[in-house]
Amino acid sequence: MRVTAVSDSIPSAIRIGAASVGRSMSPDASAVLAAAVTEELRWDPLVDVERINVSADDSRIILHGVVRTYAQKCRAERIAREIRGVVDVKNELEVRLAIGSYRTDEGLERLAASIMQNHSALCDPLPRATAHDGWLTLSGVVKAEAQKRAAEDALRDLTGIRGIANCVEVAPRAEDAGDAGTFRAAVRRRGKLGVKELKVEVNGGAIAIDAKVTSCAERDALIELASCRRGIVSVEDRVIVQPTPVQPNPRT
Repeated sequence: MRVTAVSDSIPSAIRIGAASVGRSMSPDASAVLAAAVTEELRWDPLVDVERINVSADDSRIILHGVVRTYAQKCRAERIAREIRGVVDVKNELEVRLAIGSYRTDEGLERLAASIMQNHSALCDPLPRATAHDGWLTLSGVVKAEAQKRAAEDALRDLTGIRGIANCVEVAPRAEDAGDAGTFRAAVRRRGKLGVKELKVEVNGGAIAIDAKVTSCAERDALIELASCRRGIVSVEDRVIVQPTPVQPNPRT
């Protein structure tokens, strides 16, 4: 169980605690899972897989190695999280900028401010971006979690950044977050969510979710759906991932 404050979400994705799993995987199954992630990364045109090493600790994937951009680091993690059988991803990829990609901190701050000023999802007061050695820190207050994420998403592909710390706070308007039935109906409307045994508790701006899903990606989507709803300030994550075993590709 983990409580995630909407204002404390970590950059690049919803970061959730290690998933509860019913049983451990065999070493062979872990190797198959790591191979599946590696194969998917190999076919992605925006990821340089040659310097990425993938390992599996049970059903949790660990990404090691070096990438040239922060956008590649985030994309590699997102791809890994979408693979069937993965319950969590530890992203230890290091961003090593190419010589031509370096930007001064002042230059990064100017570029970040310009991008956010021209983003349709953001409005006054805009989040503030400060840079230190290529690392961007976002601060300020917005009215919705969707705006907080929009600010980070808009800057993820910015050349010259090593990472983003999203410290923007969410202070929603005083409004009804809806009841548990409203959220369950929202889950049913999402075709990609195959959620079982869903239980929801709503108390003011806090929502607690119990459920069983078959993939890390489903879990991410369910928690994201909750955190982005109007009036929600914190999400208590009790979701259990029970993955379907992944099978090796047949040799041709």
